[in-house]
Amino acid sequence: AGSPVIINTHFPYADMQDAADWSKDALLWAAEEGILVGRTDTSLAPSAYATRAEISVILMRFVEFLDMKKL
Repeated sequence: AGSPVIINTHFPYADMQDAADWSKDALLWAAEEGILVGRTDTSLAPSAYATRAEISVILMRFVEFLDMKKL
């Protein structure tokens, strides 16, 4: 276990400053891996509540990521 390796430190969402500092590395990693995408091309809405549908999609993408990586 440990922290994921972040390759690209540029976050494509204009509202990234709204995310908590402790969460930014994980958000960057999830975005790099395609697990997390914004609500729009420029907005992640990190302070908003996630819907059940959004959480379902995130979990599905994470499981697919694990399957691809065979972790």
